Amino acid sequence: MDRGANPGAPRGISPMAPIFKVIAQYDQLADATLATALLQTVFAATIKSPEPTEQAMQALQTLADTEQPAGWEGGADTWSNHVGGIMSDLIDVWGQRIEALKGGGINLADSARIGHLGPGEELMFHTAQTPGNNYQPFTANLKREAARCIGVTATSASMDFNGATYSSVRMETATIWPLAVRRRERVPAPLAQGVMEAWLDEEIASGRIPFKGGYRAFAANRDKVCWSEWQGPAAPTADDYKAAMAAGVRIEKGLSSLSDECALFGRDWEETARQRARERQVVVDELGLPDPFQRMSGGAGPDGAAADGRREPEAA
Repeated sequence: MDRGANPGAPRGISPMAPIFKVIAQYDQLADATLATALLQTVFAATIKSPEPTEQAMQALQTLADTEQPAGWEGGADTWSNHVGGIMSDLIDVWGQRIEALKGGGINLADSARIGHLGPGEELMFHTAQTPGNNYQPFTANLKREAARCIGVTATSASMDFNGATYSSVRMETATIWPLAVRRRERVPAPLAQGVMEAWLDEEIASGRIPFKGGYRAFAANRDKVCWSEWQGPAAPTADDYKAAMAAGVRIEKGLSSLSDECALFGRDWEETARQRARERQVVVDELGLPDPFQRMSGGAGPDGAAADGRREPEAA
């Protein structure tokens, strides 16, 4: 729980709180995408036909109500019989076509059957219409938002390193690393500090660890004696060689120190220096081997590449 965003609060706010909505949205999106994919496998087949519709029937009724033209030779009965004959012929034609459709329908379940369509008919297939494919960019945005709240990089959360470069990984780590250091100082460091102080207090009180002035002197200077700095793991790097060269340049230019650079790698510079001294004593003084910590100079390596810190020699 981090109380930094809400000072004075009796209880902190979990980093998971802001992303509950994002997780619900991602779950909804996944379900909707799956449902859409299933719907796209379902289709409907229809036949577009110029058969009689309600409008056609109304047209026939209008034809029956039409008065005889002025140049018609014959009486009203003759005109009525003429119009009735036209209507009867049309109805007979439509009836024959409908009967033919009943006997020659198209069966999509029978792959070996050839369906016959009538004149003017068109077989049409209908599927679920969906918008463009926005699943990938939208899910990537949700994952980036969730990763930021959790305190990890987006690439490590999604395990998608497609398009990642050295510069992009460095920038991604640089933006998230202060958050990781802050949470390390606020959550695990106080827990470890409390355990260490209780252990040291017991050891000095029991006499297993001698302390000048005894337990009273320790109690009077408890804060100074128990002060400690908890080093966590090193910050991730995209290229260890480039990171090491950058550290060397910072020290040479006076922009950093051994303490700062060792802290970036999660080490204590004093312990590292003493360990190097012990290793040099064994390797150089006792075994007579070349000093592994001595910097090469004088154009060592092909075309002086090692002296300049280059991996590949330059062409002459």
